[in-house]
Amino acid sequence: MAGETGTESLSCPSSGNITNWDKCTTLSNGFLMINEATRGDFVGHTYWKSGCSAITARLGFLRAGASTWAGWRSMGSGLEYYNSWSGLSNGCYPTNGLLNTNGGATYQTPAADAC
Repeated sequence: MAGETGTESLSCPSSGNITNWDKCTTLSNGFLMINEATRGDFVGHTYWKSGCSAITARLGFLRAGASTWAGWRSMGSGLEYYNSWSGLSNGCYPTNGLLNTNGGATYQTPAADAC
């Protein structure tokens, strides 16, 4: 599932820890957050983009040494980008949220663990 909405006044704690199953990372132009639920069978990943010009990027996650990616899309300033995956296997492995830009940079959240 993919989506995009306007951003609000949101932030990420400097530790990146919200709960065991919610983690985030602050970037220079916004922040990433990953959410795991249902013992890791569901992963939701959000990028809140603030400032700077539009980028082409994709959201994904890293679990058990394997990366899973959504499609590439243009991401403009002041918007929220979301993807979710459900029915996943290996649910009790720690899972990192990923953001990959078409320029080759990859950013990640601390690992979330729903188990």
